[in-house]
Amino acid sequence: MNTELFIAKRIYKGDKKNEKRVSSPAIKIAISGIALGLAVMIAAVCIIVGFKKEIREKVIGFSSHIQITSFDSNSSYEHHPISFSDTLKNKLLSNPKIARVQKFITKPGIIKTNEDFLGIVLKGISDDYDWQFFKKNLIEGAIINPNDTSGINQAIISQNIANKLHLKLGDHFTTYFVQEPVRARRFTVTGIYETNFEDYDKLYVLTEAKILSGLNDWEDDMVSGVEVLVKEYNQLDQTAQDLFFEMSNYQDRFGNRLYTRSIKDINPMIFNWLNLLDMNVWVILVLMILVSGFTMISGLLIIIL
Repeated sequence: MNTELFIAKRIYKGDKKNEKRVSSPAIKIAISGIALGLAVMIAAVCIIVGFKKEIREKVIGFSSHIQITSFDSNSSYEHHPISFSDTLKNKLLSNPKIARVQKFITKPGIIKTNEDFLGIVLKGISDDYDWQFFKKNLIEGAIINPNDTSGINQAIISQNIANKLHLKLGDHFTTYFVQEPVRARRFTVTGIYETNFEDYDKLYVLTEAKILSGLNDWEDDMVSGVEVLVKEYNQLDQTAQDLFFEMSNYQDRFGNRLYTRSIKDINPMIFNWLNLLDMNVWVILVLMILVSGFTMISGLLIIIL
């Protein structure tokens, strides 16, 4: 039997007046093809957009939207200190585009255990810190309690660091700081986080700012910098630009000029890579439109004709 004729007879069938009409299975196949084509196009765009958003939120979670440091600071994690006064805090919060400001101190160190050692960056935070990101990614323990009276040096490490150094909740480790003279501090693991973003997970350990301030022999108002969270991400570039000119004309009590950078300036490679994904979206859309469009047009022709 002729295969083409058999398929044609299955798709078209006549009624009593010898009129031909499309069979029910053919209509269902056509509709399914149209629906599948649309679903694939929507899913492709949603996956890439969602991926970009997830990466962006993780980078911002570690570093905030905008960082303000001293003009004298270099690109290392050892910053020249600035004074975080109430005047500076109120000046920043008076900007309607800014949602939150929080001070921080960063200091590189080397964790030494009985079995291994690892270079890390300690990030000291205070009671003004927004824990939303790390609460979401905390898998064991609790966030740092700035009012803790136990006398221990609290530290939140990543699962990546815990695996490398064979540490678990409640364990102790010693961190050495390369300075004159070399200093060491003993920390207790009070929490473990996991963001699955290895570039940062392998690096950051969270602790109290007062510990790092003491290591640096800093005064109470001295910090590495100020993190700024904006209300709307789409206003980030404009807000960062406005703050750059405003802060460059501001002097703290030490005479420091302040340097403002957005998260895009701090991590240009990551955000340039994310921007390249926009081109991938268009390429995928064009390919999907060509393939799905052919399927949809064929289906519509079957239904109409």
